[in-house]
Amino acid sequence: MNRKQRRAQEKMAAKAVPGQPAMDPARRAALLEANRLNDQALDLHRAGKVAAALAALQQAIATFPDNPLYHNNLGELLRMSGDAAAALPHFDRAIALAPKYAAAHNNRGNALRDLKRPAEAIAACQMAVELQPDYAEAHNNTAAAMMDMRAFTSALEPLRRAIALNPNIAIFHQNLGLTLSSLGDMAEAEMAFAAAIRLDPGMIETQIAMGDLARGRGEFDEMLRWYGQACRLKPGHGEAHLRYGAALMIKGDYSAAWPHFGARWTVETMATDKRPFTLPFWQGEAIPPGGRMLLFTEQGVGEILALTSLVPELLARGITPVMEVEPRLVPLFRRSFAGIEVLARETPANPRLFEADLVVQASLFDLAAVFRHRPEDCTGALPLRVDEARTAALRARYRQGQDMPLVGVAWYSGNREIGAPKSASLTALSPFLTLPGFRFVDLQYGNRAEDRAALKAAHGVDLLYDTEIDQMQDLDGFAAQVAAMDMVITTSNTTAHMAGALGKPTWVMLHKGISPHWYWGRDGETTPWYPTLHLLRQSVDGDWFTPALQAAGELRRLVPAAA
Repeated sequence: MNRKQRRAQEKMAAKAVPGQPAMDPARRAALLEANRLNDQALDLHRAGKVAAALAALQQAIATFPDNPLYHNNLGELLRMSGDAAAALPHFDRAIALAPKYAAAHNNRGNALRDLKRPAEAIAACQMAVELQPDYAEAHNNTAAAMMDMRAFTSALEPLRRAIALNPNIAIFHQNLGLTLSSLGDMAEAEMAFAAAIRLDPGMIETQIAMGDLARGRGEFDEMLRWYGQACRLKPGHGEAHLRYGAALMIKGDYSAAWPHFGARWTVETMATDKRPFTLPFWQGEAIPPGGRMLLFTEQGVGEILALTSLVPELLARGITPVMEVEPRLVPLFRRSFAGIEVLARETPANPRLFEADLVVQASLFDLAAVFRHRPEDCTGALPLRVDEARTAALRARYRQGQDMPLVGVAWYSGNREIGAPKSASLTALSPFLTLPGFRFVDLQYGNRAEDRAALKAAHGVDLLYDTEIDQMQDLDGFAAQVAAMDMVITTSNTTAHMAGALGKPTWVMLHKGISPHWYWGRDGETTPWYPTLHLLRQSVDGDWFTPALQAAGELRRLVPAAA
């Protein structure tokens, strides 16, 4: 919002309201004063005095209410200050005063993006482009809203148009790189990211994206370099530290990794995990007599299950916590940790968690920072206890009176960001699913009926699906179902974690490249976090047939009659 932009906007605004009557002296004086206040607001904003800049613009509008420029500038300042909801009416007013004001339409689109209304944002930015076809920023912003909707193919054209109009804007190249990488064109994505870095070497998101590309190629040192560089460029950047911490965990350098996870609360997707407690965080010190720890879970079910082995170590220190956990895990945790008060995570938090006997707080990640300094520190403890009666009933029902091993199968991840490369086609798993002498049970979350139908059509295999078990609603029931299995074969998803936490013999098929998940490590066939898991890593990107063939070999080895 510099003066050059102001003059351009003012010129457009003036063109957009032709036919106004000549100003009387008082009105002209008001306009001049309002212009002075608008310029003052620009200077104040540049000096970092946001509140004063907002006040100056509000005064400008009070002095001369009918100038769309002031409403647009106030809206943009409010949006940049994080209040897109308050900004939107000002953009609407600017457009009402000057319907052909392209910048106001574009800025309105940005506010709608901030409000998570991407379809409306696309329409607003496209209107800006229609009014001003050479408006490079509006082309880019149209694409950015399309990216929000994961319409990556549609985003390519406006991004390339933006770059053609102005090839010297780093964010245009960065967005093109992100779009291309989402479409699987990693070579072109890398070229786009390199162009962004040449234009702006300090772009943190581009450094992270380059690290992600290196991770996908399996280039560990290069990945570590990019993530580390991002952390150094902007200390405290949550996504950079999270990626670097995970990379150090994959390396096995747990002690160096844990401090980086402290920045996770600044990441938008994890901010909701932060709890409203004000107690000091536990760092391994003794707890005063009569005092107790508030222990809470965070992130996904997989991360929670990977860290449950820490709870027995806490108890061994004589610390009995009060636990707040993901609601679906309450029955399982109450049974597994007898004597621990287990409460469901809710908003607002249970009043019990604010009582005076609780003197410190910790998440499971905080326990890990105290107890896990290297892979050898993982105890392999499997503390979870299922409903044995329910497990026995499920096992009897699945076996249908036949003495056949039960093999649980899962193949899909619904993770919006990283689920696609982790997910296999069920028909690609035919090397083991077609083996005789086994009963294969669907342990996949969500009803993947089309996948089961495709398997039946291609190979004549009926995968047993239990409509009474829904792990999205009932993790205790799902734990009983997994416990009913003799063994499990799965890709990287909740099933792998539940099977590992229950000590089931399990083969986890992992996609090529370095997993973004810290618990699977860099290479090798085992993980210290789950002693009964065996890792089958792709050697060719997208090839699930070969790991499935390896799994078939393991089944034949364990049950020779299937050979």
